[in-house]
Amino acid sequence: MMQFEFTISKDKEKQILIDLFQEDDPLGIDGRSRQCAFSVELARKINGGKPADWQTELDALLDGVYEQNADKLKAALSFFKNYWKENESRFFERLHQIFQHEIPTYHVLLSHFVAGTSDWHGVDICTNAYSPAWKGTDCHAYFLLFEVILSQAFMMIRTLKNENELPDVKVWALSELTAFTLLHHEWPAFGYLEKTGYDAVDEMIPDARRLYRKNKGMRVFLEDIMRPQSGSPA
Repeated sequence: MMQFEFTISKDKEKQILIDLFQEDDPLGIDGRSRQCAFSVELARKINGGKPADWQTELDALLDGVYEQNADKLKAALSFFKNYWKENESRFFERLHQIFQHEIPTYHVLLSHFVAGTSDWHGVDICTNAYSPAWKGTDCHAYFLLFEVILSQAFMMIRTLKNENELPDVKVWALSELTAFTLLHHEWPAFGYLEKTGYDAVDEMIPDARRLYRKNKGMRVFLEDIMRPQSGSPA
């Protein structure tokens, strides 16, 4: 049965930040660091330098913000636990109907810097601890569900296409597209974002919305949005 298990961990966020800034990113290092309200200069060091060049600075930064914001993080943990205890059924039941399989428990890290990360191969995701204060009554729910749907879509696409047929970067783009399309169709009141912020994804949104409205099921929808990637018309 699907549910969320929330946690706060400075060490886990540290590893996510290292992974984010050391891998190729459609937003680029500067774009991703600005999204996280993180030092651009330190992000560049993590991206291009040896651990000795940035380890001490990163540790000091995290030690400081986690100490200064301990009460806020504790309050966020309580908020998320209570919110999803009260509201999970109205989201989880519909996700089960859409994906037509049991969605497992997701382990959710509440982060200070990171806006959100998904899991392409498992159930460890991240969302920002302060998102309840962002614009929009339930925007924190939008962003958390986005990571879950992206994760589920990625793994579902991988049952249909292997890496030789469709590389990870394209599966990620289609999964991002799926999360955006599904949330805007199923819960239009969320409507906080008109685009994902990734040009390669945003240009596919009109066709994806048209295909989702056909209501032929998630598998057919994923097959339809994958088809143009192989050169065939959708």
